[in-house]
Amino acid sequence: MKSHITQALEGDPILSGNSSSVVENMDSVAVFCSTSATKIPWYVNALQVSSNDKMTMSPDSKTLIMHWVHRHDMTIQCGIDSAFGVFLKKNEVTFLTVAYGPDRVALNSKPTSEFRGILSAEIGSQVQMDCTSTSHPKPKYRWIHNGSFLSSGANLSFPSLTWGQMGRDRCIVENSMTQLTMYKDIWIQRACECSRSRSGAHTL
Repeated sequence: MKSHITQALEGDPILSGNSSSVVENMDSVAVFCSTSATKIPWYVNALQVSSNDKMTMSPDSKTLIMHWVHRHDMTIQCGIDSAFGVFLKKNEVTFLTVAYGPDRVALNSKPTSEFRGILSAEIGSQVQMDCTSTSHPKPKYRWIHNGSFLSSGANLSFPSLTWGQMGRDRCIVENSMTQLTMYKDIWIQRACECSRSRSGAHTL
């Protein structure tokens, strides 16, 4: 793990580790604090931590193992305390990059879908569909129409709807870092055909 280290004070703790880019709830992080001090406090998101179900410190407190990380775990620091517990100094902040998502897929349409997952529209009308998902890094979007690739991108627009554009449109959301993929379907039909919902978000 790379960190920006201040060498202005002799004996400043130096932090190193196995990785600074991890996947939420999947990867572990092991960091080592290089210092001659015998009492070493650890800080995650600027708050001092101790061994618990999520993380373990070595007996000499120089190694911290985070068994899993959350998307809000952003920084790690080690420090040096005096024998009396008076804070002396920390290493500079080391940042974690945590990949997560996609959590879910949301579809919004114009005109608004009156039935869950079914959009009622007439031939020649304008249709706009927007696909969104929470993910880091930003996900890739693909649209599949009736089983065939249609386009890339989060938005899909039909300025003048045709018969060929009727049917099922599926928005697929992919995160290459987490290797997670989700999708959600929307059916474009004429008003009289909207008898039942065929929607649902699923994990591939």
